[in-house]
Amino acid sequence: MTYQIISRFIILTFLFPPIAITQLNIPNIEVRVSSGYNQSETWCAIDPANPDKIAAVWHDQALDTAFPSDESGAFARSTDRGMTWTLRSFIPTENPEYQQFHFMADPSVYIDRDENIFSCGIIAGSATPQAAWQIGVIKRNFENDDAIVTEITPAGGYDRPQLSIDNHIGSSTLGRVFVTYYKFIGPDTKYGFKYSTNGGLSFSPEQTVSLNPPASQPPEVLNCLSSVSIPAAGSNGMVAIAYNDNISSSIAIKIGIPNPSGSYSFTDGTPISVPLGCLSTFGGLNAATYPMMVVD
Repeated sequence: MTYQIISRFIILTFLFPPIAITQLNIPNIEVRVSSGYNQSETWCAIDPANPDKIAAVWHDQALDTAFPSDESGAFARSTDRGMTWTLRSFIPTENPEYQQFHFMADPSVYIDRDENIFSCGIIAGSATPQAAWQIGVIKRNFENDDAIVTEITPAGGYDRPQLSIDNHIGSSTLGRVFVTYYKFIGPDTKYGFKYSTNGGLSFSPEQTVSLNPPASQPPEVLNCLSSVSIPAAGSNGMVAIAYNDNISSSIAIKIGIPNPSGSYSFTDGTPISVPLGCLSTFGGLNAATYPMMVVD
């Protein structure tokens, strides 16, 4: 028996030799250095056509000359795998046309196969109350500071936007830009969805993915519902959106199939159960409520 055990150990060792572990001495690159201020809501994306190129966005509390008129949002791009970065404000306020906008919160960024960089976030006028928040998408490139801002929603209490792109080669919706968000003020609170087929220059009419419970629900429950939406698109044009449902303590799933007319038909998927208390509130809003979009 002892011999058999040893033999088997020898055979297994021969077939599966120990793997040498090598420590990777990857340098810690500081994209943004601002002593005494916070950076949060970080997001980055890698160019699917060229991994040397990376883009990043974040919420930046620093008030200094790096952000002359956009006090809380940052955008950066790199063409050398993140070793060096070009830093800009989230909204291209160097263009007088866009100086009316200020970044408020919730940035996300993706890159399409044509190396266009798409950022999404809450934009509004300076010192604008939440009731006037709206969603905007900024289109950039890696070569220069040219940028285009597209207003996705009107001013009216929109929050928690997320953006995604279908980068699947062979997909019937290749290059389509998807945006999802939450409308949290007014009688029509809902999760909204739009998409662009022309590189983010214009977007489809809004579709309602899911309505919130009736207004008779306690306000804190409505707050807890805030939004997690995650659109994902497959090669057949299918979109999957997940959002936070604190009433049932689950992540609800909606599956959208494109119609010949261009709209999407949404049906319920299987919800993901979440242990009670995991979807806890933080500062009056759910700590896990940010809408997200993932392209399959």
